[in-house]
Amino acid sequence: MKYCEEKGYGFCIKPKTIPIVPVAVIYDFHLGTQHYAPNAQDGYKACLEAGTAKVAEGNVGAGTGALVGKVCGIQQAMRGGLGTAGMQFPNGLLVGVLVVVNTFGDIRNYEDNRIIAGARTTDGHFVDTVQYIMAGNLVTTNSASNTLIGIVVTNANLDKTKLTKVAQMAHVGVSQVVTPAHTMSDGDTFFALATGKIEAQVNLVGIVAAELVKKAIFRAIVKAVGREGIPAYSEIIIT
Repeated sequence: MKYCEEKGYGFCIKPKTIPIVPVAVIYDFHLGTQHYAPNAQDGYKACLEAGTAKVAEGNVGAGTGALVGKVCGIQQAMRGGLGTAGMQFPNGLLVGVLVVVNTFGDIRNYEDNRIIAGARTTDGHFVDTVQYIMAGNLVTTNSASNTLIGIVVTNANLDKTKLTKVAQMAHVGVSQVVTPAHTMSDGDTFFALATGKIEAQVNLVGIVAAELVKKAIFRAIVKAVGREGIPAYSEIIIT
């Protein structure tokens, strides 16, 4: 908020511009030490260091402690993370997505629907969370420890109402590759913003956003690394 105030960014109510900053978080207290949490100075420093270089993915930033597939408990889960995806059209339209994947459910490959990360059996197989629950098994995860958060950014000329629809449509991508998605154990949230430079239909931006969400979730998983006995996609072969 301090950075936005200095730059004059915010909601204008003359003569004051109010630096409103919407936020969302994931529950990532299962790994690492609990003696440090990001503070205002960290946020200010992040703003100062923001640039145009390639975005780091995997277990970085908000994705550092992310996990997925927790129906059988944390020790049978796998690593989630942070992922990005983007698309550019010939007319200059840009749509980009960033997600942090910390879900209760399993993650499926958007190309062939195979589970690529999620709850595991003790002998090295995927549990398949949907089938596990439908069979009447007890859920052992903390019901408040899961969420997928993300942002859709575009240079399209979309107002607040249309951006709300884009954020809603982005959730379609989640439901196609996270199984189960949007449960009472998840706090899934999407933000959407636009710079207003290119005329574009809201349906197009929303559809592209949903497709990019699937790819960004995939990248979050494949870029993750194992930690504290909890494996990542890149380190094991599970059937």
